[in-house]
Amino acid sequence: MLILALVLIPGPDPGPDADPGPGVGSRPWLVPAVILVLIPALILILPRCWSWTYYWSKALIPALMMIPALMLVLVLTSALMLILSLMLILGLAQILSLMLILALMLILVLVLISALMLILSQILSLMLILALVLILVLVLISALMLILSLILAMMLVLAQILALVLISALVLISALVLLLALVLLLALVPLLALTSMKNMERELVCPVCKEMYKQPLALPCTHNVCHVCASEVLLQHGHLYCDPTSEPTSPAATPSTRSPRLGRRAVPKPDRLDRLLKSGFGTYPGRKRGAVHPQTVSFPCPACQRDVDLGERGLGSLFRNLTLERVVERYRQTINISAAIMCQFCKPPQLEATKGCTECKSSFCNECFKLYHPWGTQKAQHEPTPPTLTFRPKGLMCPEHKEEVTHYCKTCQRLVCQLCRVRRTHTSHKITPVLSAYQALREKLTKSLAYILSSQDTVQTQIAQLEETVKHTEVNGSQAKEEVSQLIQGLCAMLEEKRATLLQAIEECQQERLASLHGQIREHQAMLENSGMVGYAQEVLKETDHPCFVQAAKQLHNRILRATDSLQSFRPAANASFSHFQLDVSRELKLLTDLAFIRAPEAPVIDTQRTYTYDQIFLCWRLPQHSPPAWHYTVEFRKTDAKAKGLKLWQRREEVRGTCALVEYLDTDSVYVLRVKGYNKAGFGDYSEDIYLHTPPAPVLNFFLDNRWGFNRDRLAISKDQRAVRSVPGIPMLFAAERLMTSCHLSIDLVIGDVAITQGKSYWACCVDPSSYLVKVGVGLESKLQEWFQVPQDVVSPRYDPDSGHDSGAEDTTVEAPPPYAFLTIGMGKILLSHGSALTSRDPNGCTVPLPPRIGICLDYEQGKVSFYDAVSFRELWECGVDCSGPVCPAFCFIGGGALHLQELVANKQERKVTIGNFAKLD
Repeated sequence: MLILALVLIPGPDPGPDADPGPGVGSRPWLVPAVILVLIPALILILPRCWSWTYYWSKALIPALMMIPALMLVLVLTSALMLILSLMLILGLAQILSLMLILALMLILVLVLISALMLILSQILSLMLILALVLILVLVLISALMLILSLILAMMLVLAQILALVLISALVLISALVLLLALVLLLALVPLLALTSMKNMERELVCPVCKEMYKQPLALPCTHNVCHVCASEVLLQHGHLYCDPTSEPTSPAATPSTRSPRLGRRAVPKPDRLDRLLKSGFGTYPGRKRGAVHPQTVSFPCPACQRDVDLGERGLGSLFRNLTLERVVERYRQTINISAAIMCQFCKPPQLEATKGCTECKSSFCNECFKLYHPWGTQKAQHEPTPPTLTFRPKGLMCPEHKEEVTHYCKTCQRLVCQLCRVRRTHTSHKITPVLSAYQALREKLTKSLAYILSSQDTVQTQIAQLEETVKHTEVNGSQAKEEVSQLIQGLCAMLEEKRATLLQAIEECQQERLASLHGQIREHQAMLENSGMVGYAQEVLKETDHPCFVQAAKQLHNRILRATDSLQSFRPAANASFSHFQLDVSRELKLLTDLAFIRAPEAPVIDTQRTYTYDQIFLCWRLPQHSPPAWHYTVEFRKTDAKAKGLKLWQRREEVRGTCALVEYLDTDSVYVLRVKGYNKAGFGDYSEDIYLHTPPAPVLNFFLDNRWGFNRDRLAISKDQRAVRSVPGIPMLFAAERLMTSCHLSIDLVIGDVAITQGKSYWACCVDPSSYLVKVGVGLESKLQEWFQVPQDVVSPRYDPDSGHDSGAEDTTVEAPPPYAFLTIGMGKILLSHGSALTSRDPNGCTVPLPPRIGICLDYEQGKVSFYDAVSFRELWECGVDCSGPVCPAFCFIGGGALHLQELVANKQERKVTIGNFAKLD
């Protein structure tokens, strides 16, 4: 008001000769003063408005506060721009006024000059006329300047008045807009609160009666159901008997507590139900009274449609969900759907209840409360509570022992009391105090709720994506319908065209046959009409002149012969049957019957016979017999062993051509799970069954066979690629076998690898021919092997013991120093395992096991240990120590006939390869 008074008080009117500068006819201090007063006022008012709105925003949509804020900012911005514009206009007017004053001063100077010239004109009469003219011009200019000065002064005054009026109007409009926004906000607060509560209503509705919960019970499956509804469900399933037509009598179960939107329904008597449920016994259909009741009660949860085991006590073992009851009561109070609670002891007309009593489970008016709680009695000690129709105990009580629950069993996920805690059923369970469980669950719930609230933008984005997906689905569905309609119409058009073509062919054939038959009919009709030819022939026969007869009879005889032939060889000119025009549409009908949408490829089948792991994983698969073809495949794999610390993310490679793939860059001694799915125009098909493959325990050593020591070319043959070797008896062995009654001595032949191991762990595998007589695979110290096999020895010679080293058949375990070599003995499709094997722990003499398709050897140079594996399942067969004081070589010994070949590297396979190295990660 002070600002408006200062604005509306008119200032002094400047005269025509007054200085139009600052302070004369204007208030240049007014606008800054208004700004300086409004800014502190806004600083003081806006925080309070903001705190008030922030209080409501905790229950409302935060975006609602943007409406008045944006309107206020818009009004203030417009006002500031208008004020700046007016100040600019006023400043220009003042500049023009100064210019006019300077012009007037110049005119005065010219008038003085004219006066001086007039004085001089008395001396010089010639200049008199010029001085008069100049004086008149100056007087006119002065008058014009004065008029312009008055006009500018009036413009300044009008501009100031207009500016003050506009500023006042903008302030009033801003106040009105702000007031309107606040009124609108206050009007929307209860509506939005009601909407929020309405959205929560579906969480407060019992799934059985479709009304708000009344004494809800918490089921073991975390769902809730009304106490009376649960009793009725058990009645329907024959677990408990009571009179379903009786009305409830307890005030706590009055039907008025139900939602007024739905009607009443008959419920059992709660007092009888409570007695039966507490006791855990009742009368069951088909049983005699006093018979033993079933051990457990199964309750069909109406929410999750699963049978919940309630134990022996049935509903008596369930806790009452007091928190849900409080939420329901607050909901009723918020949306005002509950009628006034009346006193239950007043005579009609009843008064409105003002107090409630938890012990009495009733609501009273003031007079009835005093009457039923007389002073000096035990009831006088009852603590009054606000009136309610649902009376709850102060705390949760154990359903079995009727004691306050103090602990929480994490194993059973159930609240227990002190007596329950010491029971045998909870002896080995993890039990914590209720306070600890409360703090932990509250923290988890708070974090989850905060995450949900902070993810509103994400939810909105997902909703937008779903809506976009709905639009795409509608559009794509319409396009698919249109495409199918066009294809079917094309088929119909093609069938119609084919029908016309076939009918045209039949019509042409029919016309051609009819023409032939009609021509034949005409010929036979002509034969009937040629009866005169017969008479003519008879007359010719009467001719006696021989030359004349021959001349006439020759032509006549030809005609008679044609007629005779036509009669003797009569056959219709055309066949009346059209059997060759029959259509076989069985194949087309089957195709039309099978006409359906393109199906995605079925789940591929992993070919376990061709799939294996070595330096890489070689994965093979095939599609089922009647599966639609696949354009390409997607291979996915992940590490699953314990060293990976749980399941890792799926790694995949898309657009794999062919039915085999190489998976590389894998960790050693790990288990990988792999799966495959196909893709075609219809999309991706199902995944194949997961296949688990174990990788080698160490990096694969790639080497070739060498013949440096102990290699006898008469008995050993190495392949060209130096990865396979075969042992044959040789000619000397054959000659020795021809000598009867003489011993035949077998020699041992050695083949080693061309690589010596000096560090780390190495793994390699080989395949031994099952028909081999005796083969030893393993490792040996390079120097000892060279010394041992420098001269071939006789295997059975008493001077030479081939098992002086350490192989799978050795039984001397007293030597502490590791042997210089270690071999696994293989013969006749069997493996001889010594007592040191894990597979022969029960047999001190060792045993034999079937020969696997591949034998794996793993050497740990630093540990001085060699292990032998089933290279298919990577089951360890045997393990022993070996001397690693120098370079160690892979070694293979043959006694008699035999063959083996080294496992081929997966990377060197000649089949179509698809390397999966640059893979993507899946969630």
